Amino acid sequence: NTYFAYTDEEVSDWADARTALDTYINEAATRFALGELNPNDDADWNAYLDELGKLQYQEIIAVDQAAYDRKQALYGGNAGEAAFLRKAPPQTPPEKHFDPRYTRGKSNAVLRMRRG
Repeated sequence: NTYFAYTDEEVSDWADARTALDTYINEAATRFALGELNPNDDADWNAYLDELGKLQYQEIIAVDQAAYDRKQALYGGNAGEAAFLRKAPPQTPPEKHFDPRYTRGKSNAVLRMRRG
């Protein structure tokens, strides 16, 4: 990933957990979109959040944040990267980009419908 600097250990240690989390988010988004789950029903929404917790989403966000911070520390002032980033679309801060409660993208759009 261009915006993150993962260690080899982070990649190997979290690959399976990240895959399981991504799979669950996509499956839940489908179920929300099909009406099998209702994002405005507290029982459905809390069950979704509980499962995210079991899948260690907060730990994965922490790994992503550390990798992002590492990349910023290494290349934050790099003129070449700054030029590249100016051409890139605006990025959501990592804590929201990877937090499944705020996941962007058409397959997860229904999850954003949850009223706060």
